[in-house]
Amino acid sequence: MGNSYSSSISYIEAKIQTSDGQTFEIPYDALVDHILLLRQVIKHSEIWQQEKKLNSFVEDYCRRMAYQAFTTERQQQKLPWQIEWIWHVHRLHPVAYSNDCINQLPDHKVVDKNYIRSSMKKHQHYHSFVPFKSTKHRSTFVPSLDLASAVLRQIDFL
Repeated sequence: MGNSYSSSISYIEAKIQTSDGQTFEIPYDALVDHILLLRQVIKHSEIWQQEKKLNSFVEDYCRRMAYQAFTTERQQQKLPWQIEWIWHVHRLHPVAYSNDCINQLPDHKVVDKNYIRSSMKKHQHYHSFVPFKSTKHRSTFVPSLDLASAVLRQIDFL
């Protein structure tokens, strides 16, 4: 049985009109989820200016991708917001993202976002950042674009 928060908005679409008059629809809960992530990024915007920290988040994201550590909804639920933000920025480049997934992941499939934080209880928060470690064999994931630079470019839009 779902909670009243998620069940009342799960099928509502938000209509968004761009400055050039085009209209598109996005599920309301996905829009709220996006806003929650943006709030975290804005709240902690100073960390993106710290090159070492940013590079460590990008490396952690790449490790998680290499080991397919967020292909399931449950794994995505446990993602720290820093990794979710880097993943979001990677997906903002859909051709590169798709090619990276198809060419480098063992199952050759694009990793879709399955978990929407706002569809859970109101008090659901992001998990704390804990670097990803794996005991499996060494695997790599190398994005075809410079994710650190892509993250920094997004700061102008916040």
